[in-house]
Amino acid sequence: MVSSNTLSLSLILFLSLSSFFSPTQSHKKVSLELYYESLCPYCANFIVNYLPQVFEQDLISIVDLKLVPWGNAKLRDNSTIVCQHGPVECLLDTVEGCAIDLWPQP
Repeated sequence: MVSSNTLSLSLILFLSLSSFFSPTQSHKKVSLELYYESLCPYCANFIVNYLPQVFEQDLISIVDLKLVPWGNAKLRDNSTIVCQHGPVECLLDTVEGCAIDLWPQP
C-alpha cells in the first residue's frame, strides 16, 4: 500500500505539473487546479494539511486556484454513475461542484 507521504508528494508533483505559468507576462498568476474526491482520505489529508499553506504563505496572491470535485466515477450501461467511495461521494461531488459554480468570483 502506498504511504500517505508518498501519495502527498505525488499529489504535489501532479499539481505542479498540471499548473502552468506564462513567462511572457509576469503579472499573470500561476493556474493551479486541484482535482479531488470528496470522500478520499488522501485528498482530505492534502486539503486539510497542505493546501492551507498556499494561504498561510501568501502564495494565493500569485496563484489562481481552482478546486474541482472530481470523483473516480464510472458510467454504467444503464446510464447510472458509480463513484469509487460510494453514492454519498457522488452526491458530495455534485453539491461541491454546484457551490463552487455559484460562489462569486473576485
